[in-house]
Amino acid sequence: MPGVDEWVEYPLGIVSEIFAKSGPSKCHEKVTEYFEKRLKEKNNYSLVPSLNNVPVHCLKPNSLVRFRCMIQDMFDPEFFLGAYEVIDFRSREKKLQSGLYKDLADCKDTEEVDFNSPGNTTMDRLIYYCVSVPGENDWVKDSFQMYESEPTKATTSTMPQRQKRSLEDETEDMDTSYSKNSEAETKRTRTNAMQDLAHSGQNTPNLNFPLPNSQGKACLVKLYGGSESLKVNDIVEVVAVLSVEPSLAHVSHFDSQRNQSSDAVSIGGLSEFEFEELKAHNPPPSLVPHLHAILIKPLDHINPKLPVGLKSSGNQKVIQEIQKEAASVRRELHAILTQALLGDSLSADYLLCHLLSSVYTRCDVMALGKLSLNLTKVPVLEGFKKSLYQLLETLVTKSFYLPLTLQNLNTLTFVPKKDYSQNRLISGVLQLSDHTHLFIDETSLSTGQLEAKGVQNITALGNLIRWQRVDYDFSYHKMEFSSDVASLVLSEGRSILPTDIQVPLEPLVRPEDFDQQFSLIKNYLSESLLDKLRSYITVCKVLEFVMNEDIQKVIQDDFVHMRRENQNMTADDLHSLLVLARYLSLSVGSSTMNKESWEKAKELEKERKRRLQ
Repeated sequence: MPGVDEWVEYPLGIVSEIFAKSGPSKCHEKVTEYFEKRLKEKNNYSLVPSLNNVPVHCLKPNSLVRFRCMIQDMFDPEFFLGAYEVIDFRSREKKLQSGLYKDLADCKDTEEVDFNSPGNTTMDRLIYYCVSVPGENDWVKDSFQMYESEPTKATTSTMPQRQKRSLEDETEDMDTSYSKNSEAETKRTRTNAMQDLAHSGQNTPNLNFPLPNSQGKACLVKLYGGSESLKVNDIVEVVAVLSVEPSLAHVSHFDSQRNQSSDAVSIGGLSEFEFEELKAHNPPPSLVPHLHAILIKPLDHINPKLPVGLKSSGNQKVIQEIQKEAASVRRELHAILTQALLGDSLSADYLLCHLLSSVYTRCDVMALGKLSLNLTKVPVLEGFKKSLYQLLETLVTKSFYLPLTLQNLNTLTFVPKKDYSQNRLISGVLQLSDHTHLFIDETSLSTGQLEAKGVQNITALGNLIRWQRVDYDFSYHKMEFSSDVASLVLSEGRSILPTDIQVPLEPLVRPEDFDQQFSLIKNYLSESLLDKLRSYITVCKVLEFVMNEDIQKVIQDDFVHMRRENQNMTADDLHSLLVLARYLSLSVGSSTMNKESWEKAKELEKERKRRLQ
């Protein structure tokens, strides 16, 4: 059996062995089975280096890697030779080779691909453009990095040079100048390719990160079947063969020539429109490496302390253990949030429920389960808002701080837009994965002119908060994408955004003393307590919840009684009470609503409305 060095560092050798036994039609299935079995063995998963932690130039080409990412865009399927025949010039001997998990055909110096061979097999693969998870907090990154068994050693070694030809070029031949340049590019190292990119300056591609000033990575993930359930904005972890062939940078090379010359450089007779799409879909692999996916696993969360698939039967014990401690952990979290909110226990109750909220189902246009929160009368102290956000980002896995300034509204792109000239989706701030927490600072908004783009951004943000959807701009029409983003809005008066709950802050501590409050919290938060709080929040978001008939009868009778006492009581008020009671029940680890949670919800709402008066 192959050792660790072989299956991690030379996965294509194993693929070739499996291909020789099973042929092209069954190869991917057998390869997936082999690597799944390998990765289930003790500690083997951590032996595969992660692109999230290791620079691309430190990884060996054609080795096995992992990448935790969000699907930002989906490109058209790509046709390639899954099996191709090569001929030896001297002996005229022919042999069939695998084209899976690679971009280029491997040939020795004395061999060439026979594109007319009847033994060739044309296949297709899906292409996803994936980026580092938007808003992933530092504690998540650091925890995942700690799981790496040992630092990956940088290597500058290269494999013996071979003649290579793209597996996608079965029927189309490029002109002579292109062929010569492609051969020259093949002989260059990855370092030289990166240097060329740096010299070109303006040709550096947009990596399309949704959030401004993001530091992350982007990859083209090539998928071989079994991906029907995946969609844009899903979080996945890919185990794949890394491809960083310098020769794949030929599009950028020709784009540089086009810019330096008054005469357009022709590539295979492509039009300007077609070339722009080709360039956008083929960024330099030194910046955007290709990952040929062997395994791809959707992630229901990215808490490194918990197993993936929390709802599965195998992880029920983990859920039950956290449920047992939920009541005591809730008390800890409530005390911490109360101190952070300057002694306001009521606001802490609502903020706690907000942190546990998520969309559990959709009914027509309604997203049930969302609990957007507007904290008003917030002290206009920059340090207070930043300190509150820093506390929340240490508790949740994904978050983003959005100051609602005029400049941000008028200049940032909130809504993703389809660029038809490049045939790609240009990302925006609101292209976020499920369970991301959006911290909106409305106190930063000043008087001034809101331009047309600013109005569009405010509208899009309001639609996200109210309907949990973002209408992506496809120029000729809008395409609705569902979201599950918890929005917390800080403002002085009532927010201009349509939040579910408004809670005026009533501090018991002088706002100027916030520094001392957060200093005490920081000293109190040990690593073990943080682990408990983070696991508690993650699990409460995915717990199953039911309402039995007895509590439904109690709620129905109560609502009739409340309507008699207050004619202004509406169905929206009932819905708010139900959502609040749901999260009060979940917050103590209960999967069913009880009378205590219902009564507590009524008390909280009564006090909140008193404050609003």
